Amino acid sequence: MKEFVERQMEKAMATVYFDESLGLREQTADLAIIHRVIAELETLLYSDETIASEKHQLRGALGNLYRFANEPEQAIDYLMFNVSEAMHDHDKHREAVARIRLGEAFKYAEQHKRALEQFEWALRHNERYKDFALQHQGKCLLELGRIEEAIICFETALSIRREKDDESLIASTEAAIRYVKDGQPLRVQQLVQNDRLFGRAVDLFWKTWGEEGGRLFYEDAMTHALTDVEGIPSFYIAVKGDVIVGTYALLRNDLNSRQDLHPWLACLYVDPEMRGGALGAKLLGHALVETERRSYRSLHLTSDLHGYYEKYGWKNIGLAYNTSGESIPLFQNYTRKEGADQS
Repeated sequence: MKEFVERQMEKAMATVYFDESLGLREQTADLAIIHRVIAELETLLYSDETIASEKHQLRGALGNLYRFANEPEQAIDYLMFNVSEAMHDHDKHREAVARIRLGEAFKYAEQHKRALEQFEWALRHNERYKDFALQHQGKCLLELGRIEEAIICFETALSIRREKDDESLIASTEAAIRYVKDGQPLRVQQLVQNDRLFGRAVDLFWKTWGEEGGRLFYEDAMTHALTDVEGIPSFYIAVKGDVIVGTYALLRNDLNSRQDLHPWLACLYVDPEMRGGALGAKLLGHALVETERRSYRSLHLTSDLHGYYEKYGWKNIGLAYNTSGESIPLFQNYTRKEGADQS
């Protein structure tokens, strides 16, 4: 059981990244995978053959998964059960882990005071997981704008992790410190009316994807998209400080033979200096969320880039043809598990 749960969590964690526009919250680039793993683990949780210790492990994993899926209330239910169970068993180690996870779920539910209470309990009552409690406390303080306190938490956690000599934990905390001290959070935003970055965005879309003399095409398309920000087409930019470092668009069609499919993801771009930092995964995940918000259950794209989109849950479902008759691989991804079940 333990090995199976760990394998499923590895599958889910492969889609997770730290969202700099949300105070380093963990987000997923593929909701469908998260929901599939949730379904598998909940089946085990409610099986009569699963013993109590295994159920505790499953509830902890499900608490994290529902948080990644931005469903914190369900996460809170599972994790509060684990806290109560650990208290009943007088197991301070399990209780500390459950409270740290519960604190993260409270934070995602915008209940920061309750989140801090969980982290502070873990700091007072358990030395083993002190660095984890400090790391999560720091991120919670960061969201509250208490920057200096957040830095102290991260730096204290870093000193503990250096003593543990765990390279992955050290790297995680060092990244958090760089993020705070950099002071330039990354955000992904839809272009809207009177956006001061609109002109620069038009130039970037045109220069990256258009043809010489074709700026008016992009300007006209993007201008008219502003009239209905809840519809499609919609254009998005990733911004760090005052610099556009990435783009994508949701379109009704992508000038190929598969006009029966919609919507389409297009114009995915990451600035060369930002590549290797999971910004592409972030934009793909953001696009799926925006697609679901518009009540679509799947998203499509064409690309001859092999091996990239597959890493984030996209499936090659065949070929499409452009207006010159040339073929190009066609990819599809679902916004939720329910859509994937019907493929």
